[in-house]
Amino acid sequence: MSVSKNTNQSKPTTKPAINTSSSVYQQAAGRHNLSMSEALQPYLDRKLALDNLDYSKRHARGQMSAAERVELLFDKGTFTEIAPLARESDLAANTKPSETPRDGIVVGYGKVNGRMVGAAAYDIQFRGGSMGKVCEWKFTRLKRLIKEQGFPLVIMSEGTGARLEEEVSSQ
Repeated sequence: MSVSKNTNQSKPTTKPAINTSSSVYQQAAGRHNLSMSEALQPYLDRKLALDNLDYSKRHARGQMSAAERVELLFDKGTFTEIAPLARESDLAANTKPSETPRDGIVVGYGKVNGRMVGAAAYDIQFRGGSMGKVCEWKFTRLKRLIKEQGFPLVIMSEGTGARLEEEVSSQ
């Protein structure tokens, strides 16, 4: 906002720096303004897809999903997941399309027996639990957090290694 001094009054007056009533502004606003529900819909769809993933084959073999292992580890209601809706990189998606709503790792922090702990659980149902760029990014964020805060780290590994098509770097 710009401020101008009105000589008839002792108070400064303000006028908006952007003319929101102009036709150019109104056209742009009409194209770019979404309702909150429209903007959030893709994320809500992915969250719903996460909630509906089918782990029946794993359960029949007595195995748990990565999210179930994390839920079992942490004190009830204390786990905070880092980037739960982050998906695989475009490179991997172009080489082998996937409908999975997230990448192959669950990472976050919470309390275990009252003590703060960081954890990472690889999800073998997603590309064999392999590590891609998004997976690496999430894990690196967790490592930085636990280093800064002095939390211990629990890794629940179940997977095939790195996704070579993504050329994962070592950080």
